[in-house]
Amino acid sequence: MPPKRRNELNINSKIKLVNEYKSGSYSQRDLVEKYKVSLGTVSKTVNDSDKYLNQSIDRNKKFKRIKVSKNEKLNELVVDYIKTSNAIQHPISGPEIQAFASDVATKMDLNDFRASNGWLQKLNKRFDIRYKSFSGEASEVSEELVNDWKSKLSELTKDYKPENIFNFDESALFFKLIPKKSYLTKNSKTIGRKEQKQRITIGLCCSATGEKLRPVVIGTARKPRCFADINFNINSLGVDYYHNSNAWMTQTIFDKWLLRLDKMFGLKKRKVLLFVDNCSSHKTPKNLLNIEIKYLPSNTTSRLQPLDQGIIRSFKAKYRKLLLKYLTFQMTEDFNSNAVDFESLRSKYKQTIDSITLKNAMNWLTTA
Repeated sequence: MPPKRRNELNINSKIKLVNEYKSGSYSQRDLVEKYKVSLGTVSKTVNDSDKYLNQSIDRNKKFKRIKVSKNEKLNELVVDYIKTSNAIQHPISGPEIQAFASDVATKMDLNDFRASNGWLQKLNKRFDIRYKSFSGEASEVSEELVNDWKSKLSELTKDYKPENIFNFDESALFFKLIPKKSYLTKNSKTIGRKEQKQRITIGLCCSATGEKLRPVVIGTARKPRCFADINFNINSLGVDYYHNSNAWMTQTIFDKWLLRLDKMFGLKKRKVLLFVDNCSSHKTPKNLLNIEIKYLPSNTTSRLQPLDQGIIRSFKAKYRKLLLKYLTFQMTEDFNSNAVDFESLRSKYKQTIDSITLKNAMNWLTTA
């Protein structure tokens, strides 16, 4: 009969076990059944409860044992320095952390300490420190302003059903741009390529219940070359197309789109509340009959704009997936692993990216 496999608890589980025992909800034998460990393990964990409950909140509690470094005080000072830098959004690199640690070690007379790459890796693992980007603009948002707006929201929307409450926002889309990162085999050369920066502006509008209106697309040409047929209607592709020299949203374009939308809701006998940010191109036309506009407070869109809470990001991710699917099909259509001419394949791939048109982009936008 094979020996029973030991079930080891990580620090998180041990803290949870201790709290459950101290609350009086479970006896030690109950905890044996719940966590599938021996009575000795439960008893030892309970007896060492202070050791687990006094753990720094910054420590990585996925570890199974508490490891105490001989330079624990120095490590904690370094972590405090990182936390302070994060709080003020000061970016810090590995060498900067190592330099700070060396300086602290000198002041503490820790002559044997070396701020090596190995020390930094262990510190990151022990305190769950990760190298990543600062995201969004939420740090610039006044918490008081956000809470005040939320408290008024029920009053603002009380006369409208959820299906008649909409949000509109626009975003730039580099419609030929492919990702910079990729899975690479060991000996592959990471040769860069010129980025395709052709930009359009997309506008998305959806309701609180998930109804999605036709995407707005703003390009630079009145009639892009890919629509050579003089009788072809661009809007038949399922988008509302507008243009100006910079491919940006303007007051004129916003007015045209809004008045068309107002007419559409009027035909459906719907009264609609539309939330938009208060940028200069979003002024309300005078003759709206079926749409009421409400503006989000200044500099709060990263927190209060529904479309900024992942909807636009998800939309762009789906678009990029369709773009890559198209490129993969073009690349593999004539692929033969036994006779690969990499130069011609690379040339064909570049030509395929160059040949992507606004028509392709609109088809992928309506699918995304």
